[in-house]
Amino acid sequence: MIRGLATMAVLGLLAGCGGSTVPASGPNHTVHGLLADVGGPAPVDGSAGVYPFAGEVTVRGEGLTKTVTAGVDGRFTVDVPDGRYVAVGHGTMASPGADPIVGNPCRSEPFQVAGADVNKISVICSIK
Repeated sequence: MIRGLATMAVLGLLAGCGGSTVPASGPNHTVHGLLADVGGPAPVDGSAGVYPFAGEVTVRGEGLTKTVTAGVDGRFTVDVPDGRYVAVGHGTMASPGADPIVGNPCRSEPFQVAGADVNKISVICSIK
């Protein structure tokens, strides 16, 4: 009986020493971004043709999806662990994945988060 309990205890300890199938998420880092329309006719106000707007931004990558709100100035932040991501966005009054002016998809370039905050990504909707 004691021998059986000792064997079960050792097996339990060995089972606890095995590798985990759940990937370590690690610490989160803050990604700062801008949701904006870019392009269109030449601006007369000197704004360089960048038009931030309020909306939602969804960051996807490596088993993670997070949606955050961009303010009226187009700025947003999202906390994610190290990994490769892409962000898509849309205006709050537009259909998902499209900007509020012409319905173009809004996307970032793929970006990497590795051990530090990311200062700026741009989720751009190209105005034609």
